[in-house]
Amino acid sequence: MKLHIPRDMFDNPTPPRLFLCQTNREKIGELPAYDTQLEAKWNSYSELSFTINRMYNDVITGETKVHPLFDLAEGLRKVYVEGFGYFVIQDPDTDYSDNETKKLSCFSIEYETGQKYLENFFINTGEEDSVEVTYWASKFGNDYFN
Repeated sequence: MKLHIPRDMFDNPTPPRLFLCQTNREKIGELPAYDTQLEAKWNSYSELSFTINRMYNDVITGETKVHPLFDLAEGLRKVYVEGFGYFVIQDPDTDYSDNETKKLSCFSIEYETGQKYLENFFINTGEEDSVEVTYWASKFGNDYFN
């Protein structure tokens, strides 16, 4: 597998665009991120961290405005990294100094599967509700095990 890293005309790597998403992966908007660090791991959760500012300068009017996505960037929402995939936001670290910023750290989407607790799910236990017993019983009938 070859990882494609986007590059500019001088062959320098370009940072990927980051999109804030709802928990169902519906895109809300592009995040004005900087200090982006993506650590791709093949045997564990990949990690993403970046910083966003509360205030931004509107290029059309020249006014300083509050970014509409700043307050929406909170834990358990998702971030789509263009070309890499989805990440789950952990609790952001907010800095309330002169220029209010949020430092967001995220784990890759497979992190979600580790946070689910499966109830009434039995496999390879030999019990009546176990997946393999249910499968063989449906295929060959209940008398198969007697």
